[in-house]
Amino acid sequence: MPARALLRGAALLLAALGATGCALRPSAPPARPALDQSLGVLAARGDALFFLTENRHLAAGTSVLLVDPAERVTFTVAAGPLGGDPPDSFPLVLIDEVPAAAYSLGSSRSAASLDLPELAVAAVAGVAVDPMRPDLDGDGEAETVSECTSLEGMHILVSTGEGPPRWHAYVALGYDVEPTCPE
Repeated sequence: MPARALLRGAALLLAALGATGCALRPSAPPARPALDQSLGVLAARGDALFFLTENRHLAAGTSVLLVDPAERVTFTVAAGPLGGDPPDSFPLVLIDEVPAAAYSLGSSRSAASLDLPELAVAAVAGVAVDPMRPDLDGDGEAETVSECTSLEGMHILVSTGEGPPRWHAYVALGYDVEPTCPE
């Protein structure tokens, strides 16, 4: 009897899960990569260029594109994620308050020729993104990129429409700046 009661209880639980939409079924892979897996900050330390992102699985050779409507600038992941601690080894960037992974970049452009830090996008599998157009995740809706400064850092925000930011990075500059962020 106890085995029969156990089976009946399991059948009732499965029926309840199915009725509430919680049935066990294979999850579909996401149609597009999340912004947090493709976006990051392009920053420099001396002559070295870095891509700082929440994604901790970028392969060497991955393309990283500067988000700039004026010109197309492409970099290549040389190594990473790098060991060491910011700010000694690489710039400190927090993405949604979590320290970002750092990748060293190869490029024919020098760090001095770029106005850094800037938003960049990694060419991850799943969607073709054109950084010269405002649709950063390939969903057909334009994203808005905004920047502002706080006392010792810079905030980079990505929003869709008038809603709250979908992505936020804080770049520690290591020196005082005039705050421009709204309170």
